[in-house]
Amino acid sequence: MQRITEISVIAGLVSALVLDVSVAVSNPADQTKVYRDQVTALREDIREVKIVGELSVNTGKKFRLVFPDKCEKEGEFELHRLTSSAVVEESYIFIPDLCLWIEVGYNEKRNRVRLDSVFIDNVLEQYHSLIFYHIHVGERLGFENYFPAYKDLVTLALINTDSISNSHIQIKHRVVTRLGIFEYKFSNEENVRKFMVKYRKIGLIGFEAQNLAYEFKRKKYKKNYYSKIRRCKSISGTFQRKINECFPLNTEALTLKFRTMDVNIE
Repeated sequence: MQRITEISVIAGLVSALVLDVSVAVSNPADQTKVYRDQVTALREDIREVKIVGELSVNTGKKFRLVFPDKCEKEGEFELHRLTSSAVVEESYIFIPDLCLWIEVGYNEKRNRVRLDSVFIDNVLEQYHSLIFYHIHVGERLGFENYFPAYKDLVTLALINTDSISNSHIQIKHRVVTRLGIFEYKFSNEENVRKFMVKYRKIGLIGFEAQNLAYEFKRKKYKKNYYSKIRRCKSISGTFQRKINECFPLNTEALTLKFRTMDVNIE
């Protein structure tokens, strides 16, 4: 009888310990500390960290939304769903090493969103494999109107230029729309490197990204980009035929790929 009593007491203590651990893990303050420890930029951020279960839009300035334990495919599925329900655009970074998403947009509008460049730079100092996402919301008239805006290329230039010579850094850019996902990158990285060498030779060290962005703002690049989109528009037949004949789309400045959504999330 005494032996049974001792076992019961031990079992009770173990249950209490397990309960204490579960309470500690579910404590929002403890969760916040975990992600602040993993991502230094969150510790230095002027916004408060707010843990959220499903990817969503944040138009406020008080909180930085963090979406943990969500790997690439699941997050893309939620963003795709968000394109039908959100009324403004939003931007996010995904850290593959952590399966962690962080909202990085501000001044969200229906057709644009700005990036928190200071926060992003701090994240890039710590993690060298990142995927940038933003969403285009709602239904648009015409296939061509789902393409990334040309100004998105300028963002690409500003973010990727300083790291383009380092093969250990992998930064991708994607736009999620109701039709599917666009991924875009520089069409000719060797040309980008040549521009950087040129800027350094004329004394513009530290300003390479800004000058490259200025270069790609030239009318010839923008005109070439939209002419390629018009060619995609002119393709007759089914949506799938348009995709097959249009992509990959190569312009003077960038290359675009496109894929429809696989909604089967395991």
